[in-house]
Amino acid sequence: MVNVLVTGGAGFIGSHVVDELVKRKNKVYVLDNFSSGKLSNLNKKAKLIRGDIRDDLDSMFKGIRIDYIFHLAAQVSVRRSMDMPEVNEDINVRGSMNLIDFAVRRNVRKFIFSSSAAVYAPENDIPIKENAKLNPLSPYGQSKLAIERKLENLSDKLDYVILRYANVYGPRQDAAGEAGVIALFTNAVLKNEDLKIFGTGEQTRDFVFVKDVALANVQAMGMSGIYNVSTNRSTSVLYLANLLIRVGNSKSKIIGLPRITGEVMHSRSDNSRLLECGWKPQYSLDNSLSETFKWFRQDLMKRNRLMGKGRKRILELCAFSAGGCGVFARVKNEARILSDKGHEIAIFSSNREKGTDKIVPALDRLGNILIKRFPATKLGGESFMYWNFEKDALRFKPDVIFAHSYRHPHTFKALKVAKKLGCKVYLITHAPFARSSTRTHVQRAVVWFYDKVFARRYLNKFDKVVAISKWEVPYLIQAGVKEKNIEYIPNGIPDEFFSTKMKGKVENKILFFGRVSRIKRLESVIKSLPLVKDKSIKLEIVGPREEDYYSELKALVSKLGLQKRVMFTEAIYDVKKKIEKIDSAKYCVLASISEGMPQGLVEYLARGKLVFASNNPGNADIVQDDENGFLFAIDDSEELAAKLNATLDMSDKYKKTITGNAIKSVKDFAWSKVVGKIENLICTC
Repeated sequence: MVNVLVTGGAGFIGSHVVDELVKRKNKVYVLDNFSSGKLSNLNKKAKLIRGDIRDDLDSMFKGIRIDYIFHLAAQVSVRRSMDMPEVNEDINVRGSMNLIDFAVRRNVRKFIFSSSAAVYAPENDIPIKENAKLNPLSPYGQSKLAIERKLENLSDKLDYVILRYANVYGPRQDAAGEAGVIALFTNAVLKNEDLKIFGTGEQTRDFVFVKDVALANVQAMGMSGIYNVSTNRSTSVLYLANLLIRVGNSKSKIIGLPRITGEVMHSRSDNSRLLECGWKPQYSLDNSLSETFKWFRQDLMKRNRLMGKGRKRILELCAFSAGGCGVFARVKNEARILSDKGHEIAIFSSNREKGTDKIVPALDRLGNILIKRFPATKLGGESFMYWNFEKDALRFKPDVIFAHSYRHPHTFKALKVAKKLGCKVYLITHAPFARSSTRTHVQRAVVWFYDKVFARRYLNKFDKVVAISKWEVPYLIQAGVKEKNIEYIPNGIPDEFFSTKMKGKVENKILFFGRVSRIKRLESVIKSLPLVKDKSIKLEIVGPREEDYYSELKALVSKLGLQKRVMFTEAIYDVKKKIEKIDSAKYCVLASISEGMPQGLVEYLARGKLVFASNNPGNADIVQDDENGFLFAIDDSEELAAKLNATLDMSDKYKKTITGNAIKSVKDFAWSKVVGKIENLICTC
C-alpha cells in the first residue's frame, strides 16, 4: 500500500484530493492546522495529524513512511498577502520549504505542489502556456513562484510535479473566506441578494471544477514537470451571474459597480500538456454548477438549523486583535471553539497592534471568523482608546455581544448597540483591579472616579458581568454590581495541555513563559539565582520583549556574572512547541506585580510542574502555597531563593504530591469546559 501525505487535507481542494486518493486504496495521512480547513470536510478513512507545515515534521512523522506528498496547505488570500506579507512569507515560503526539506530527508518518491496561475505575468497572450512569462504581482503569487524555483533547484534530489490552477470552484468552498466569484455569487443567489459586478461583466475567467483538480493531482503521481490545470475555456462574469440566477431560481439582481483599477480583463490557461498525459476535464461549468449549488444550499440549511438549535450570531469586542495580548488570546480561543460548534462569530477591535502600536490591516480572518478593525484614538495608556464600530455592529445584527475589558469605552458602546438590537450583552472584566502600584497618580484618580460614578450607573445594565477570576468578585460588588449578576468563567487553556503525553528530557532549569515586561518583575528571579544552592540551575526567559526592559535585564545578568545561567528565547506561539518547552523545565516561575487571571501559571500547573509564583491576588487565586505550588512575596528574591532551596531538599514523594495536586487544581480550565460554561450562559440567560 502506498503511503500518501496531503497537507491542507481538510480544506476546500485538499479534501477532494484526499477523497480520490482514499478511493484508490492509498493510505492517506492528512496534516492540517484547521486555520481554514473543516473537520466536516475530512474523509473518515484518512488519518488526521493536527499540525502545521512549519512544525518539526520529523518528530511528527517518526516511524511513518511517506511515499508521496501532495502540498495544498497555504495562506490562500491574495488580499491578506498584500496586507500582511510577512504572514504570507512565513506560511507559504518558510513553511513550504520546511516541508520540501522534510521530503528530501525522507526520500519521498514525488512531491506534488499546488501552485497557481497567479505566477504568470498579466501581459501574457491567452491561452497562457506553461512556458509563458512569469511575473506575479501579489505576494501570494510571488510565494508560489518561490517554491516552484526551490523545487527546480532540487530536481536532482526530489522528483516533483507543479500544478498551476486556474479559477477553482465547487462544493466545500467557503463563501466567507478568500472565495472565488462562483462561491460568492452562489451564496448571494441562495439569499436572494444582489450580485455585484465590477465593470461591465465582460471580463472572462477560466473556471475549473474542484473534482477535476483532484483527478489532476492523482494523475500527477505518474508525471513530472509543470502543468496548467484548467478547462481552457473562457466564461464571462456576466454570463456566470445570469446562469446562477437561473439555476437558483433566484430573485437576485445584477448591480454594476465601477471597474477595479488594474484588474485583468481576460484570463485563460492552456491545458494541452495535461491533456497529453491522459487527464481530461469531466465536468463542464453548466453540469457542475447544479452540484455546487446543491451543496451550498444544503450547507446554508445546515447552518440555519444550527442557528435554530441555540446557535448564535456572536460579536466579540476587544481593544486589540493583533500582537501579544492576553485579552485577545481569550477572545481568539473561545471564538474558534464557538465557531467550530456552529455559532457565527465576528471580532471587532481597534486597528492598533498591542505592544508596538503599529497600524494593522482593517480586515482579517481566523478560519470562518471575520476580524474587523477600526481606526482608534488614544485616550490615555496603551489600551484606553475610542473606536467607532456601531454601524458595523448594527449591520452584523448579533444575538450576543461579548464586551471585553472593564473601564474601556467600547464596553459602553456595546450597551448602546445591544439596546438598539434587543440582544444580550455580557461584560468580561479581565480583572483590572489591585493595580495601583503600576499606575500614576492621575491614572489612579481616573480609576477611582470611574468606579465611583460610571460603574454604578452602567454595570448592572449588562445581562451578566463575567469575572475571569474569583479574587475580583469583591471588587465588582464594591463597584456596585449585584452579586446575582456576576458569573465566574475563567480564561481557558487548550485541551492539549492535559492530553499531550510528556516527552523529552527534563532540564535542570527554571522557566518563565510570557511577555518580558516590567510588570513581570523578572529582575527578582534573576537576582535569586546566586542565592540558590544548586549552581547548575539555569533560567530560561521565553516571550516577546519590551526592548528597554530587556536591555536592563541583560545588563543585570552581565553585572551578576550569570551569562552562562540565564538564557533569553524568542516568543513561541504554537501550542505543541509551547508544551514541549514547558515540559523541558523542572521549575516554572511567575514573579509579576499583578495578574488578572495568570494563564501561563495555569499552563505550568497543567503540565505538572513545580511552580513558584509571587503572591499577587491573581496568582494566589490559582496557587495554594505548599499544596499545588509555592508563593513568595513580590520583589523578594531572597524568599524565592529560599523556596527553591527548600524544594531541593524535598523528597520525591512530596514533590509528586505537589505536582499531582497541580494538575488536579486546574482541570476545569480546559477550553472544552470553559466554552461549555459560555454556551450555557448565552443559551439560557
